[in-house]
Amino acid sequence: MKQAWHPNELTHHWTLSDDDYRLLGAKTGATRLAFAVLLKAFQYEGRFPLRRDTVPMPVIEYLATQVAVPSGAYATADRDGRSARRHRAEIR
Repeated sequence: MKQAWHPNELTHHWTLSDDDYRLLGAKTGATRLAFAVLLKAFQYEGRFPLRRDTVPMPVIEYLATQVAVPSGAYATADRDGRSARRHRAEIR
């Protein structure tokens, strides 16, 4: 995934829509941020990030602001467990 993002590009590709917020539902904390990252990455690239460090920090920070979760929470989110698999299925 592209690592350097201009603010206009972040706005264009990574802004959550009303439908995206509906998908987020009642998810909270790190789960909410991780879901937003998975959702927007899937919309942008047509696939899910293979590793946590694939998603650049400016993207994580931009999404974290939108979902009102500290960007550092992304590092603690479950990426391989049952919840993560369920989130990927929801997004597909």
